[in-house]
Amino acid sequence: MTALLALVVAALLSLFVVSSLQAKSTGWAVLLSIWLLIPYVALVVILETRAPRVTEIANVTTALLVVAGGLLFLVKTVFVDPDPQGGIGVLFTPVYQGIALIVLLPLTRWLFGRNARAQGSDTVLKGDQ
Repeated sequence: MTALLALVVAALLSLFVVSSLQAKSTGWAVLLSIWLLIPYVALVVILETRAPRVTEIANVTTALLVVAGGLLFLVKTVFVDPDPQGGIGVLFTPVYQGIALIVLLPLTRWLFGRNARAQGSDTVLKGDQ
C-alpha cells in the first residue's frame, strides 16, 4: 500500500515537472508525460503481481529505490541545476529507471531470499525457493 502511494506521488511529481518545463505544444507535453509514467506503470504491475512474502518485500524495496532515484534525478535536472540540456536528461530518466529496475529487481530478490533462507524464516514459501 505504501509503495503504491509512493508511485502515485512520484507520478504526480513527474507530471508537475513536465508542466514546469513549459513545452511548446500540448502534444509534446502529453507525449513526455506518457514517457515519464512508463516506469511507474511497470512498477505497479510488479507490485500487484502475487508473489511470496519475501519476493513482495524485495519488489517494494526495488520500487522505492527506483522511484526515489528517478525523482531525485528529475528534481536535480530541472530545478536544482537547470541547464539547457536538461530536457535531454528528462528524456533519459525513464531509461535510467528501467536500467535500475533491471539491475535491482533480481538483486533485491536474491538478497532478501538468501537472508530469509539463512534465518530459516517461514516467509520463504515453496514457490520462492
